[in-house]
Amino acid sequence: DADKILGSQGEESFKKALAQLMPVQVTSATLTKLNCASRLLKEDVRRLTNLPAVGADLSYVSLPNYDLRNFAPPTPSNFQNSLTKELSAAGLPSNISLAQLTNKEVTSTEAWGTTTAGRTT
Repeated sequence: DADKILGSQGEESFKKALAQLMPVQVTSATLTKLNCASRLLKEDVRRLTNLPAVGADLSYVSLPNYDLRNFAPPTPSNFQNSLTKELSAAGLPSNISLAQLTNKEVTSTEAWGTTTAGRTT
């Protein structure tokens, strides 16, 4: 399912999910595949050692007249719920769980960056 989320529809879903939770304009979204499935041969049985996941780097700026210092970043569960709805609306796999949500402030008080990683199951 991770492969299906990669691409422009997946990027738009991540952008919309964040923009619904904060007064921001998402300026870019880069999705990458994480934990590429590797197989282990053990006792003649092949099994997956890692579940595939999608990592997303989102860059955004506040909307005019909003100071992001006055807004709390989304919680992981809020972002996961928003992303699940957006992926479903786009016809993409929405059976996800959020593995990590990290906010990183950039030099300007009005520009922040967010890194998220969601794992598809």
